[in-house]
Amino acid sequence: MGMAACYQMADIEMVNTLLEKTADEVFEVIEELQEMDETVLDIDKLWDGLHFLLTKVTASEPLEGNPLSEAIVGVKNFSDEEDADFIAYILPESVSTIMNELERFDIDGAIEGFQPKEFAQAGIYPNIWMHEDKEELKKELKECFLALVHFYQKAVEMKKAVIVSIY
Repeated sequence: MGMAACYQMADIEMVNTLLEKTADEVFEVIEELQEMDETVLDIDKLWDGLHFLLTKVTASEPLEGNPLSEAIVGVKNFSDEEDADFIAYILPESVSTIMNELERFDIDGAIEGFQPKEFAQAGIYPNIWMHEDKEELKKELKECFLALVHFYQKAVEMKKAVIVSIY
């Protein structure tokens, strides 16, 4: 199946509740919420590719304090357990900063300069960069980016936190 990324809006109360739970409990709650919540964005397996497009590094080495990196992987993990699923959060004040940086990002320029070989050489997940049609990958990356921008704009308008889950 592979690792997919989902972004979900949440009230600060939900974030605080999840901070009091174990990693397994957080994972269970997030899965339940994603099934019944309409404010979820699923970018499937392109999360690492989008992170690389935005930052030129893999999401497995996120850039702390970089809003473009944080847009993909979140700001703070719910759990520091190494074997826990990756679930992080972004507080509303940081959501606004992230949205502003996403809106300023030159996606057309990044897509124009897209080189699948760079993604493959950097080991960007998943291992599709040299096997898929370049134009189709460009289209999918741009669509994911635009959906992410729209999602963050909506989160800012609603004054919501964001929960990022990658598993």
